Amino acid sequence: MGARVIMLVLALLSASGGAAEAQTPRSPTADDSVAAFRAARRAQTRFEAVRRAGLPVRTTHALACDTHVGRYCYWHDSTARPPVPREGARVAPARRALLHTLDSVGTRWPGDRWVLGQRVRYRLDGGDTLGAVRITREGCHSTPWWCAALRGYASHVAGDHAGAELAFADALALMPERQRCEWDDPGVLLEPDARARLADLPCDARRPLARRAWWLAQPLLSMSNDLRTELLARRTVGELEADARLIYETSWGWDTRELLLRYGWPVWWTRQRLVSASGSTLPQLAGHERTPSWSFAPAAAAIFDTTAPPAANAWAPDVPLPASRYGPAYARRWATLDAQVARFRRGDTLLVVAAFTPSGAAAASNARPTVVLSGGPDGPVVQGDSMPARGIVVARSHGRSLNGMVLAGVEVVDTTDGGSVARWRAGLAPLLGGRIGVSDLLLVDAAAPDAGASATLEGVLPYLHASPRVGAGRLGLYWETYGLAASGEPLEIAVSLERIRVPRLRRAAERLGLATRAQPVRVQWREQPDGATGIAARYVVIGLSELASGAYRIRLTVHAGDGPAASAERVIDVAR
Repeated sequence: MGARVIMLVLALLSASGGAAEAQTPRSPTADDSVAAFRAARRAQTRFEAVRRAGLPVRTTHALACDTHVGRYCYWHDSTARPPVPREGARVAPARRALLHTLDSVGTRWPGDRWVLGQRVRYRLDGGDTLGAVRITREGCHSTPWWCAALRGYASHVAGDHAGAELAFADALALMPERQRCEWDDPGVLLEPDARARLADLPCDARRPLARRAWWLAQPLLSMSNDLRTELLARRTVGELEADARLIYETSWGWDTRELLLRYGWPVWWTRQRLVSASGSTLPQLAGHERTPSWSFAPAAAAIFDTTAPPAANAWAPDVPLPASRYGPAYARRWATLDAQVARFRRGDTLLVVAAFTPSGAAAASNARPTVVLSGGPDGPVVQGDSMPARGIVVARSHGRSLNGMVLAGVEVVDTTDGGSVARWRAGLAPLLGGRIGVSDLLLVDAAAPDAGASATLEGVLPYLHASPRVGAGRLGLYWETYGLAASGEPLEIAVSLERIRVPRLRRAAERLGLATRAQPVRVQWREQPDGATGIAARYVVIGLSELASGAYRIRLTVHAGDGPAASAERVIDVAR
């Protein structure tokens, strides 16, 4: 079938009336192009019929839909694995024949948008990423923005996310304004309330919030934003499929587009025969996206509340029924990491220390841990280095370029065995203060030596807690005070401990008088540290043995003279 289509196209392209004329190059006529393009479309339709006929049939129990999108039932099955082989024996030769036809037409009419796109699409479909990228770089003579979009799509599928980011930036810059606003809108990936709030805004008002949403949704701060290039690639695929025969034998519609944008394009297909108590159905076509996949969309509050740094729970990659999914090709496993992050000053340098427990993927011998600091959608990005002690990473930002709100991520990437990622992420508020300022509070094992004013950051690093979860024993606190007078000056220091989340049963017992209501604890003292360096370090130990399990806020305040107080706080979870 493919060979007959190729012969037809070649005949249409070279028909001229005589042998001498057939050997003389001439410009194609309008009739030539119409016939050739019709043949190319028939070839594409026939290929999808061959592919559909060769799909494996699977018998499964009837599954409940996670969601209905128009005509389609969508469910997520993380255990689904592609069959071997994925497609019938006739599919690969049929794809080669289709590409031969498309290439023949594309060579003769290199500017045709549809033929060019299908040449890239079916090369990627067959695993020829190098060939697809080469066409977009060397043989693209169509509309400039479309050439750039195809280059971004091919680069993204090839795993070159930095190249895809550059290509899509070109495509967006060359698009009409209305289309650019639509393409770079992340709303379709967000939960319904956030999506609706963005959709209600005009383009100019939406743009800064969209940029913030992309910043927060970036899977790894240590690399290009592959979620953004994924959505732009999905939009490119939508342009290709909207004007082509679908494997589903259905017409393109809003629901087809919605499924594609939210969950991606299928990478393999089956015919599913569903079995239930009432019998079995005829095989139904099922497309399977890349798995495993996760949700990277931030909570709506993190996007729209620009005054507060997002908390670590603003992201929930494993939420059961997310609005969208993405399965990065570099990660077969994705875990949420427990970590403790604190900031310190060294002159004009911001020093950020992160501690975590190296378990699972994070404990692999070749795992690459880093702490990444991002100063905003267009702000600087700083990556740190691992310390000799396992589970500690440090980043330094010179010139205080990250003195505002910072998005901090602790990222551990293991590239073996399909790839594993463990991630912690949260926003950090600026280190505020007047003349006197304080660092973040650092949680330290009470067994650390050199307690008191003789402590140093380097001395306590090996004893850091890996997360805010602590036992009901003794806990060390380390902090630094900045801006001291060279001659030294008296400081008034207070540390308070207050319960902030009480379990429901405990609250009921307190109301009934069966349990004592927890009262805030406050300790205050006065000291005069040496101010020769302008920095005073302090390490104290507090007891938690009398505390019930739950969440507590530790708050530090430091006064010097009559000036405003400097403060820092940290929430801990006490587990008995």
